[in-house]
Amino acid sequence: MSTSMLLILPLAGFLTSLVASWIMPASSKARAPGGVQKFIAVIVFSALFVVVFLAKSEIGAGYLSIPMFGLAVNFGLTQLSWYFIAMVAGISLVTVLFTLQGLRDDGRYPFYYVWLFSKTFGMLGVMLSADMLTFFILWEVMSWSTYFLLQQGHEKAKRAGGVYLIYAVTAGMILLAGLLYVYFNVGSFDFRVLQTTFSGFDAGRIIAAMLLVLIPMLIEAAAYPVHWWLPSHTRMPKQAFPPTLRQFRLASVSMA
Repeated sequence: MSTSMLLILPLAGFLTSLVASWIMPASSKARAPGGVQKFIAVIVFSALFVVVFLAKSEIGAGYLSIPMFGLAVNFGLTQLSWYFIAMVAGISLVTVLFTLQGLRDDGRYPFYYVWLFSKTFGMLGVMLSADMLTFFILWEVMSWSTYFLLQQGHEKAKRAGGVYLIYAVTAGMILLAGLLYVYFNVGSFDFRVLQTTFSGFDAGRIIAAMLLVLIPMLIEAAAYPVHWWLPSHTRMPKQAFPPTLRQFRLASVSMA
């Protein structure tokens, strides 16, 4: 139950923040997220942080399968994924706490929390994925949410978001090619099947699969040497974010 709440909470936060932004739009003076959206963000991300520790007892307990368009997306919690999920939940909560002050200035972030919830949903879904198909779908949710999150700001930030989008789409296409390459060689998307089958692969196929899957991850995380998009992305007005908040904003974009 707690494992499913790791996905339900950010999705519920996304929907409630979206409704709140329509019913009670941000003030025309600052266009910063209203008090209701901030309240929702604090409550939901605090609850998410607590649920992470409640879910620890469910590690390896089984898989959650959700039918979708004749297929199924599958989720499961492992010991390794739990640590990454705890890190995401913790950094996201701290990010929200810093934005309570930072987004009160003259920044233009009417849907900041909406897309932060969406991005968090994508990141947690990636880490809970039990097969490659689920991984790819949630990867794309995370990538597109990051783009729209970058659009919540001034013109320089929006232009930087456009640069990020080019790299994100490229990374997504490479990742899709990698997943299809693995599927046609293995015949399954299931990580458990891949784990047992890969031992019989020759070195060439293993290296090709690793490059096609790892390169998109390195691009998304802006890891050296595929970090070309990062300088443009980090050009943001100093008055919009205090120094500490800028660091957490960067962390929230690249921690996946």
